[in-house]
Amino acid sequence: MLYRNHQIKKILTKIKKSSYYIAHLAVSPELHRNGIGSKLVENAIIKARREGYGSCSLDVSIKNDPGLKLYEKLGFKIVKEIRERSLEKKYGIHGQYRMEKTL
Repeated sequence: MLYRNHQIKKILTKIKKSSYYIAHLAVSPELHRNGIGSKLVENAIIKARREGYGSCSLDVSIKNDPGLKLYEKLGFKIVKEIRERSLEKKYGIHGQYRMEKTL
């Protein structure tokens, strides 16, 4: 998510080198509640373990309750809240949580 006149550094936060990062996970709404999201995350966790990472992390929208519940069910914990107040004020964009699971 990029907006003109906003530096990407303000939106994205550094990911630990020892953490496998899951980016842009999405399941079509008509396919929700079929276990697809869980399988995708579980496969990413398997790959992260196989490659020797110490943790797995991802970002999820603060307002994405189904996503938050899924990741918590899979053992992820919120480690950081990421917000850019100027984007919230100007565009109505809410923040996100960085979640992490120790492997």
